[in-house]
Amino acid sequence: MMNDNMKPLEREIKRLTNNKFEKQQKIAYFNLMLKEHPELINHIEIKPSCNCSHCIDIAENLDKYNDIEEWLGFNYKEYREEIIKAVQKDDFDLLLAMSAIEREAGKFTEEQIIELKKIMEVGFTKSKNLKEMAKEIDKKVKPNDLFKIKNGALLLGVTGLPILMISKEKRSISIIRTEVTRLASIGAENHYKSKGIKNVRWITSFGTRTCPECEALDNQIFNIGEGPRPQLHTNCRCMIVAVPGVGQ
Repeated sequence: MMNDNMKPLEREIKRLTNNKFEKQQKIAYFNLMLKEHPELINHIEIKPSCNCSHCIDIAENLDKYNDIEEWLGFNYKEYREEIIKAVQKDDFDLLLAMSAIEREAGKFTEEQIIELKKIMEVGFTKSKNLKEMAKEIDKKVKPNDLFKIKNGALLLGVTGLPILMISKEKRSISIIRTEVTRLASIGAENHYKSKGIKNVRWITSFGTRTCPECEALDNQIFNIGEGPRPQLHTNCRCMIVAVPGVGQ
């Protein structure tokens, strides 16, 4: 249920959606309104009356990619052994709380990370779909709301409350999508390296939600172990592929 402090923001977003603003103005305004309160997206239903990509993104159903292979866009089973090794060795440091404040903000304890790693390993091994894995996270990891931190303290918004990054209801599927991409990328690169491949090519997943950073990286070639790698951001679906012969 949206509190009274959120209602003016909700009205502004609905007004903006239904008016014929220029595309760039609309994108900038949405970003401004949602920067402090991304939870608005979870509370309002927006039906865009225009066809600009940003409005379509807001109303887009993100559940169309359920199977791991559909999400990744390639047959990961060829690299599964290396992916499992990556799951076992990885520290999941972006999810792990390193202080009491980070735990309060919703980052995971070491015990939660252990449970998450078990879910990821079984998921890749048995080719579970993303929703099944997300349900396992809800049940066994039990994530809380995730709040923003700045300078070692919870960041407060204009309402005086901590600024929400993502609600606990949305975290599990977001974690699965993000970590599946990241770990599959690590496993694939380790597989390429074992085969003597020296270079990889970044392949961007294009769509209405493609970010400028990922778009700019498309088709760029990097040495093994160097340069950016998927996931570049939460819910990233980009991948790397081997480039035989280059630099060898």
